[in-house]
Amino acid sequence: MFYCNAGMKFYYHMVRSSVFADEILSGEKLVTYSDFSKLQVLTRIFTDAKSRCEMMSDVPDLPYDSAEAYVDCMLDECSILKKIYLSKQISVTDLCCHVDSLNHVVPDDFNSLFMPDYPPEIKEGLESFESKAKDRLDLLYAQVIVSVRLGF
Repeated sequence: MFYCNAGMKFYYHMVRSSVFADEILSGEKLVTYSDFSKLQVLTRIFTDAKSRCEMMSDVPDLPYDSAEAYVDCMLDECSILKKIYLSKQISVTDLCCHVDSLNHVVPDDFNSLFMPDYPPEIKEGLESFESKAKDRLDLLYAQVIVSVRLGF
């Protein structure tokens, strides 16, 4: 049952991703300028959070280590999405490693540590970013397809 469900989930992502890959290869921008601008802001937010996690890593009772792992993963994702917007080359290995790392992080510890300190507009931006995680995963799979087709 587990393998069937995992296979169906992957199949669903790959069907959507193959459509996205065809759109990318035909020259469409799936990451818009507006998305790129938001990614710039998110990169600054996550960079600041990473600094705070590094400073607080010695605190034993709070989950700064897992929050930092999530932040690192999201910084990588922002970087990849910006490269997609800029039509830069991304290796299949980098994409696959990032997709694999997504399976090892969750935003819960980051949210519990950082969300109470952010103003409403930043909270909304982060919540919107988190809510689109599955769509971004499909885009990452699409970029894997594109990179393979282009020989990267």
